[in-house]
Amino acid sequence: MDSASGDKVWRVPTVAIVALCMIASIELFNLPLLLAALAVMAVAALAFIEPAGVMCAVLFSLPWFFHPIATDSQVFAISELLLLGAIIGIAGSVLSETIAATNPLRKLRDMSISMLLQPLIWTILVLSIVGLILALRPYDPTHRADSFREWRWTLLEPLTLMVMLTVVAGGRPRARALFAAALIAGATAAALQAFSDFAIGGGIEFEGVTRIVGPYPHPNALALYVTRVAALALGWLVFNPSLRRWLLGPTIVVGAAVAATFSRGALVALALSAGLVLPVLGRRPRLTVATITVVAATALVGIERERMLDLFGGGSGSLRIDIWTSAIQMIRDRPLRGYGPDQFLYAYVPRYIEPTAWNERFTAHSHNLIFDFWIRLGIIGGAFAIGAMVLGATRAYVVVIKDRASKADALTAGAAVSLVAVLAHGMVDNAYFTHDLAMSGWFLAWLAFAPGTICVEGRTSSARPRRWRCWVHRLASVR
Repeated sequence: MDSASGDKVWRVPTVAIVALCMIASIELFNLPLLLAALAVMAVAALAFIEPAGVMCAVLFSLPWFFHPIATDSQVFAISELLLLGAIIGIAGSVLSETIAATNPLRKLRDMSISMLLQPLIWTILVLSIVGLILALRPYDPTHRADSFREWRWTLLEPLTLMVMLTVVAGGRPRARALFAAALIAGATAAALQAFSDFAIGGGIEFEGVTRIVGPYPHPNALALYVTRVAALALGWLVFNPSLRRWLLGPTIVVGAAVAATFSRGALVALALSAGLVLPVLGRRPRLTVATITVVAATALVGIERERMLDLFGGGSGSLRIDIWTSAIQMIRDRPLRGYGPDQFLYAYVPRYIEPTAWNERFTAHSHNLIFDFWIRLGIIGGAFAIGAMVLGATRAYVVVIKDRASKADALTAGAAVSLVAVLAHGMVDNAYFTHDLAMSGWFLAWLAFAPGTICVEGRTSSARPRRWRCWVHRLASVR
């Protein structure tokens, strides 16, 4: 499991591509369930050989969540099948390494303590337990299956992702960068698909303008994903200009996709993220970025004046106020336990919808991060969302502004910038409760909060959880 660093980095993208092709072959050749299971086991074998490669494939595949693979009446997302293969293969790899270790019990204990000292894993574990309890007894029992499905997509699988990332990245300084590159590559491919569809007459026409969609069912869904990735790529590029030849192209493509969705929330979120990194730039690049921003904003208003400027004259701004009013009433009625995962619609339409919002009565979320978590996971979810807002803003300030002079890790800074985009966009739309958004959101939090160079048995590592071992060595030396 050490090939994610050193001279074998080429194995990671190779394994990622092969794993993606194996899962895609299930749909391409319409394989039955038994052969599909064999394809997943082949991915598991790849994960046993090169875990980082399969984890990169998982992150790359997230934008195609809305195009699941069907086999014998069973439907699975590509990322789910890849994650299942990763779990089996990585578990086998860890088991084999543990058995081969000089002291297997000590190795197992060290790994367990490393996991227990990860605050992010504890956080999502608590949310997953709360979500499971509420899914067992949701607001509308006739939709319990829907509640379990959202719990699996947005809590259980992101928890699994966090554990796998922590295991694979331990002692592998380059793994974080490879994972981030895979996320950016996937968003870039999705953006290119969206522009290709647009070139041949695809997209969705709305208010006189055609908006790109790519692999997503709606332009806003595409915007929610590519905005956070564009912010990550931009922040990473600004804090590490040596990566220009690798990141400049994807940053431009994904940023252009954000603009082509004509999502106002996405544009504001990306502008806020860009504003964070402006002080880092020199005078000339700062002037260039500011000029491009002004020109782009002027062009967007010129192309679609009605959509970009009409927020409250019966437009989406007025609709969101109506939905927020209903969401606040829902929280007042059930402030402690909430309604359960994926239960917003079943309470909203019969009891809480405003008459002026009837045309959008099929919305499944409250268009606000705090309201969404509170309605789905009760007061614990609401507290988490508020804490995430505070911690995300604080992390961005510390990494991007306060620690700028100390040249903080570029990828950590880029992830902090991206979290600002996530949280800002989450104030006016669904920023979490789909599989792609939940998985990418926790991954960005892992990049922003979990890593750090630490002492591990005479080596340096980017896996923060083994900090306790430095203290153990200090205590031993004192004795």
